[in-house]
Amino acid sequence: MPSNNLAEDLSQFYGSEAFHQWSSLYSHLLTDGVKFLCDEAKAYWFVDNIASHLHEWPAENFITATLDVEKPKRKSQITFTDGNENRIGYQKIHHSRFPLETITLWAVRNELNSYTLMLPREY
Repeated sequence: MPSNNLAEDLSQFYGSEAFHQWSSLYSHLLTDGVKFLCDEAKAYWFVDNIASHLHEWPAENFITATLDVEKPKRKSQITFTDGNENRIGYQKIHHSRFPLETITLWAVRNELNSYTLMLPREY
């Protein structure tokens, strides 16, 4: 899917009708928009990466994860913040075929004491 269509499609998500558990390794949930992103952009690796870091900040109830892709080299990085633009983590990705130049997901602690990963518009 061309990246301009993906960005347009993602802009249509507000709230979520369902929550999805994508892995038996993590109890974290995905909203409809993040599930769509993972399916369409083949980006389950991105949410797996986020989930693998969430335990590092047990006191945080809200975390942002921003993926920036450097094209044409396809190198990328994920920057984690506490929601107030204070960087709390960072990871380089040596190769990515992610179709967008940047995207931010929010990880919000839920009543199950895990996180729900969502697009900012789905909050």
